[in-house]
Amino acid sequence: MHTGNITKILFITVLKLFSGGVHSPARSDSVSASADISADIIEYDNEEMLLEARGNVIMNYKDIEFNADRIFYFRKNEKIEARGNVFLKRSEYELTADDIVFYLRSSTGTVRNTRISAPPMYVSSDKVFIKGEKDFRIPSGEITTCDHDPPHYRFSGSDINLQLGSFFSSWNMLLYVRGLPTLYYPYYFRNLGDIDLEWDVDIGRSNSMGYYAKAVLSYPFSDNSRTYGGLDVMLKKGLGVRLGHEYSYESGQAEAKVYYLRDMDENKSEFKVDLDGWQDLSDDLSLNYRTSYTSLRDLGMRYDPREQEYVRDTLYYQAEGRYTGDRLRVSAYGDRTDTWVDGAYEIEEYILPGLRMRFPSFSLPAGLSMRAQTKYENIYNPDNDFWQSNLSWDSRVNTSYRIISDGRYFMNFYPSVGYDGKWQERYEEKSYLSHYLSFSAGVRQGLFNMFFLDTNYRWRRQVEDPWERKTSHIENRLSLMPYRGMRFSAAFDYDFNETGDEPLGDFILDFEYRRNRSRFFARNRYNYYEEKFMEQLYMLDIADISQTRVRYDYLRPGVLDIFQNVSFGIGSFQLTPGVRFNLEKTDKAPGFEVSEVLEKSLNVRWDMHCWESELRFLKRGRETELWLLFNIAAFPERKAGGYSRFLYDSDGSLVDDDYGFHSE
Repeated sequence: MHTGNITKILFITVLKLFSGGVHSPARSDSVSASADISADIIEYDNEEMLLEARGNVIMNYKDIEFNADRIFYFRKNEKIEARGNVFLKRSEYELTADDIVFYLRSSTGTVRNTRISAPPMYVSSDKVFIKGEKDFRIPSGEITTCDHDPPHYRFSGSDINLQLGSFFSSWNMLLYVRGLPTLYYPYYFRNLGDIDLEWDVDIGRSNSMGYYAKAVLSYPFSDNSRTYGGLDVMLKKGLGVRLGHEYSYESGQAEAKVYYLRDMDENKSEFKVDLDGWQDLSDDLSLNYRTSYTSLRDLGMRYDPREQEYVRDTLYYQAEGRYTGDRLRVSAYGDRTDTWVDGAYEIEEYILPGLRMRFPSFSLPAGLSMRAQTKYENIYNPDNDFWQSNLSWDSRVNTSYRIISDGRYFMNFYPSVGYDGKWQERYEEKSYLSHYLSFSAGVRQGLFNMFFLDTNYRWRRQVEDPWERKTSHIENRLSLMPYRGMRFSAAFDYDFNETGDEPLGDFILDFEYRRNRSRFFARNRYNYYEEKFMEQLYMLDIADISQTRVRYDYLRPGVLDIFQNVSFGIGSFQLTPGVRFNLEKTDKAPGFEVSEVLEKSLNVRWDMHCWESELRFLKRGRETELWLLFNIAAFPERKAGGYSRFLYDSDGSLVDDDYGFHSE
């Protein structure tokens, strides 16, 4: 043996030590790489082809850097054994360990008592098998995306498979938050690559479905195309299968989905089909389509917050072909809508065919311009089983003049003349035609770019009997913007109808002020024919702190619809309680009382550096929901947690309950 002492600064190229260097056995398909080593003490043996380095050892090989108290290098199989304060650094990751056995040629090895840092992933384990440059097998260990020491959260699992830039998976994963066990995953999978295989899982129990497990897998074939499929296993309902595909390009977008259910309760099969999208066939032609069909009403159940009840989707079939040219736009379409009536779907509206034709505004001599459009529809009337044809048209010639403009004040004049009408068939009656001539004139004035006054007058007369139905209508709107972000607006309209429909006449007063992310808006609408307020609306948004809305509608006299939420922070928590209720006027003090609570909600967010949890509570009508979700900062789109839902009938009895675990 030959022994020599050197300083840390001195690098001994192993290539010189072994008469040709420390390198991989020569191969015809690659050039050997050499290793550079520095240490306090280096010992080497040519016969055994072994090098030992001790004390502040630094070794570099390709993109690998080793630091350790002691390193053994075996030239025959290019094996490295490093012991004591081991540090390994590569472009994809770093690790610290007590000791490591590593094969340079294959980038494989075994590490003991290690911590791997491969942002956003951090792994700790007693033993790790390195299977390649980016591939790790971990019999048991802990994994997290929190770079804090100790981490705020961690997963412990077994049979962990980590492939950097691709995915990681684990069996029997248990989530610890601040050292407390929180959630258990029998199996967990996370995509780390560019192509993201997404999945959603629901496991739970409900009154209608019994115990169930639902899973959906989604795979992107490209940046613009994705296909998904799912399986619902429900002990009461049976087996449900869903398939879907969606794409989005500059020339079109679409989504098609199918759901099939083998219902054990009814001993029959149910299905639902949805199709929605548009597609350009050429530069001028496009196709729009929308279809939804379900064989069972409950498959389309949704909640209507306005009506405060569960309603079912209607069935509809819609298709449209559209031509868009420079001077003409034409569309041909069919449209059918069915609704649920007395235990079955019935036709509500059926149009086949429909035709729209529109001429965009084009120039005429003398500074005039013209626009026109017409529409034909063949409509089915289910009440008397009758197809009714309707034809309508509308055309208008208009122009504009700048009457005054001196920099401080301007006045524009907008006159127009129009002709419109409608022809329609009637059941057991002769066809009916009504057509009209109209004239309108508008004047817009502006002063100092702060004060604006708009006046519009419309006159319309029936051609065949000009005095049978006559309409004259005037509108005025005054706008004042004295300060940036502030706007006052007052609108007045008056209808000069002498016969026919009830006259219209409203006075509307608006005020809006915006500053930064805050906004105040108020509107009052008063009808002076009926001598009462038709609508009052007040809205106040203060940045991300609070939202307030107070609304009065003439359809519910004496009742105010009020919504309020407030957002505030307590330490790491962000709380947002909200409520919507009706305040009804009474003769008792203080004059109002809460008559109905429409909605109550509470959102609690907990931001803990590397992960975020959210508690959602919502009571809306006869529905109550409670969600507890969390997501990791490194993967904000991935959420997991538990939920519960309850649905009550109008008499307070429980219609359905649903609770379980959700991950997406």
